[in-house]
Amino acid sequence: MGYQVKLEVFEGPLDLLLHLISKAKINIEDISISEITAQYMDYLNQMQALDIDIASEFMVMAATLLHIKSCKLLPKPAQQSEEQEPDPQQQLIQRLKEYKKYKDAGEWLRERYMVYSNMYSKLPEEVVDTGEDIKFSNVTKQDIAQAMMDLLKRKNASQQAQPVVRNIKPETISLQDRIRQLTAVLVRRGKVLFSQLVSKKFSRLYIIVTFLALLEMINRGWIKVQQSRPFSDILIQRKGLGWKNNR
Repeated sequence: MGYQVKLEVFEGPLDLLLHLISKAKINIEDISISEITAQYMDYLNQMQALDIDIASEFMVMAATLLHIKSCKLLPKPAQQSEEQEPDPQQQLIQRLKEYKKYKDAGEWLRERYMVYSNMYSKLPEEVVDTGEDIKFSNVTKQDIAQAMMDLLKRKNASQQAQPVVRNIKPETISLQDRIRQLTAVLVRRGKVLFSQLVSKKFSRLYIIVTFLALLEMINRGWIKVQQSRPFSDILIQRKGLGWKNNR
């Protein structure tokens, strides 16, 4: 039974060094060149044992670590001049700090991408009033229903503000009677606003029957409705010269 060794994949020698430092649970400033060099070389030896091609940058880092280690072992010569040579260990520590900063930033961006990659947003659009009337010839039944609900809300608000005690009388009005009434109005006037067909003095039943009568007349193709702008009053107009014969 063979023994399998699985090595982690690193993006470069600095990535490997950061892994070894993190595994040792020490700060970058407190690294031991001797220990890190030994662990780094052990990793390269495992790659060679598994016939894995070692990138040149890993070999360059190995040479750098061995150079720093040898400098630590040899006695320091007396300074010949005031200029001090840069410390290779401090240079390596600075490179590790910068690499870790960008690696952490990349990890943060990756997490943000995982969170927001499936989220979509849309900024609110600014409605610009040009002052010109916009014609809406295709007013739907839902638009008329919304206008009726607005009228009922205003009627309820008015009744709550000024309560009036009245005697309730039974009120009956059929759909066909209201259609005939609306037809007479349109024959006489040609067109009329929806708000003119119902007022505060009308009851809830009267407003609902008026609404149903308009829907029926739309379904029969007797009238057409328009708006000058969104949420404005609805204009009701009879259609065609043969409109009277279609009643």
